[in-house]
Amino acid sequence: MKKKLLRKHLSAYSAIAGTLVGMIQPAQGAIQYTDIDPDVTYNSNGDEYELDLNNDGTIDYKITYSTFTTVGIPVKKISVDAQNQNKCLWDSGKIIELDHNVNIGTYLGPFSTWDWGEGGLLKSFTSYSYGGGGQWGGAVDKYMGLQLEVGGNIHYGWARLDVHSFADEFTIKDYAFEDIPDQSILAGATGGAVISAGAISNLSVADIGDNGDKSDLQVSFDKAADENKVDHYRVIAVKAADAGAFDVGTASALMSGWYTRVDKTGANISQSFESLDRNGDPIENDTPYKIFVLSVADGTQATMNTLSDPSDEITLKDGVIMNVADPIPLDNDIRVYRVHNTIAVDFDQPGNLPAVIKVFNAQGQMIHQNVQNQPRNRVVMRDINSGLYITVIETPKGMVTKKVYLNGGSGL
Repeated sequence: MKKKLLRKHLSAYSAIAGTLVGMIQPAQGAIQYTDIDPDVTYNSNGDEYELDLNNDGTIDYKITYSTFTTVGIPVKKISVDAQNQNKCLWDSGKIIELDHNVNIGTYLGPFSTWDWGEGGLLKSFTSYSYGGGGQWGGAVDKYMGLQLEVGGNIHYGWARLDVHSFADEFTIKDYAFEDIPDQSILAGATGGAVISAGAISNLSVADIGDNGDKSDLQVSFDKAADENKVDHYRVIAVKAADAGAFDVGTASALMSGWYTRVDKTGANISQSFESLDRNGDPIENDTPYKIFVLSVADGTQATMNTLSDPSDEITLKDGVIMNVADPIPLDNDIRVYRVHNTIAVDFDQPGNLPAVIKVFNAQGQMIHQNVQNQPRNRVVMRDINSGLYITVIETPKGMVTKKVYLNGGSGL
């Protein structure tokens, strides 16, 4: 099939990145973009697209459609073969070789996972089982990450494809690469002015549970001012000791499961953390963390991801949530428990009086404060939502912090 190529050599420089507050952007050099006009589709056995990513006359990748029979079962297959020393973006979490597809705006660079790509599977289909393997089935406008070696230098690029669900057809639309060695590129980037996705604001974190895992960690933030430039957000937990070196390039390259994806709702966000930390370790008690939020560019109105400033440091701790039937002594002379939406605080030693009782919600806002001089105290929390609240008791002997679950309502 004859193909007509419209080549655009576009440049955008990294000076823009220096003006962006609170983040380090992947450097941008000169992006060489090729639009395949019109798009080309392959659906006959043996069809092969030879991709010359940098248009130097050397074939860098071969994308092939084939049909064959194995043990009497007809099979259809679409695969990619990287030529020479080139590589493809790989799903490292799979045992068999699967070429990984990504969305527009995905970081592609030194922190990504690359493999040789020989016989890399995009999609296979067997009529016998009405199934098959590969991540590309039904893909529309998805991106293949590409690592190109030229003269001993490494370049990063992408190609945009559609792949039919039954692995009997694929279409290639365009491709691009960054011609400055070792510089990252975003999937779908074609050059021109570098526009960043908007940063979130008012990031806060809270310890809202006693499960000793990720569900205890609540993250809240205000959405980006212009969400039209944002595809989605990624919430990332970084061990506090590593937070100083954490940047937008590292954040953009994290594999799925090492961040919590948050889709846009048009409203500000408050939800529990749902993933491993940035090292792939489970969230756990007694480990200091800082939280970052990555605004992922939509790839059209913005082409650069934006990383927030880190949250305040947070270390998850177990508290004791007590019912009226089983108050547990704390420091042997202070007991804290609840009945519905009432917090009971009992002082068994007069040396703890007078005491200041403060109550905070999960967002860290103080919603009650009073001074108590009596050994038996009841704090009725009216017009609240059900959930976990933090009770801080300041006494002449020191301070006690308790998590208490309260039922919403207007009082006893």
